[in-house]
Amino acid sequence: MNANKMRILVTHVNPYDMVNDNKEVVKGCTVSFFFFNDGKTFEPSYASDGTLGYQRAKRSLPFEDRAQFYTVPGVYQGLFEMNIGSDGKPVIQLVGIDGFLGEIKPLELVAAEKKS
Repeated sequence: MNANKMRILVTHVNPYDMVNDNKEVVKGCTVSFFFFNDGKTFEPSYASDGTLGYQRAKRSLPFEDRAQFYTVPGVYQGLFEMNIGSDGKPVIQLVGIDGFLGEIKPLELVAAEKKS
């Protein structure tokens, strides 16, 4: 695998194990995340079309990858590859996790630590 590494903030991991319409077992885990390369707090985001904030990314990974998520939310080293989307345009896709980098502390805890 020739993957690029990027830091991501994982906000949700949902494992699934179900039977599809063709009676096949489908297993995996859905990962919701934000790109977090600079490690800074999110700055307000405004666009000329009226959108505000940050859109999370979502990707399914193999069921076995669920074991790599120790703490969520948390910062992880994501492995990404460039693929061609259904519209023929290049897209970067999460293909795996290469380690846990750190926890995200609640704002109240961060504020209390700064006071002491």
